[in-house]
Amino acid sequence: MEFKRNKKGQTGDSNTGDSNTGDSNTGDSNTGDSNTCNYETGMFNTRANSSIRIFNKYIDIDIWTKCSKPNFIYFDLKEDYKKSFIESFNKTTKEDVELLLKLPNFNYEVFEEISRITKKMIEGKLK
Repeated sequence: MEFKRNKKGQTGDSNTGDSNTGDSNTGDSNTGDSNTCNYETGMFNTRANSSIRIFNKYIDIDIWTKCSKPNFIYFDLKEDYKKSFIESFNKTTKEDVELLLKLPNFNYEVFEEISRITKKMIEGKLK
């Protein structure tokens, strides 16, 4: 299954913000529905949280928005999420993998569970 995005990066319906995957959002980068704030995953919210969970631990959202993220974590989703993730990883650079390891709270086990990319695969890219 491939998600279709409109010109604002939307995958939901009736959004006025940018990069939303839910429906009826007026804020930006929401995955929930009917939010008027930014970066929200719930529904019917007017104020965004000041913290976000990264690798299962909370951090201040400002830390996340300011950190450099590896390009390979943004990929076109095909039929299988983990296969698409691995394909993107296989095409990435050593510098991009170094950015991955610098992400707040980075955890090899959590990352592997989500992406099927192992610590050994990551270490192989760093050589």
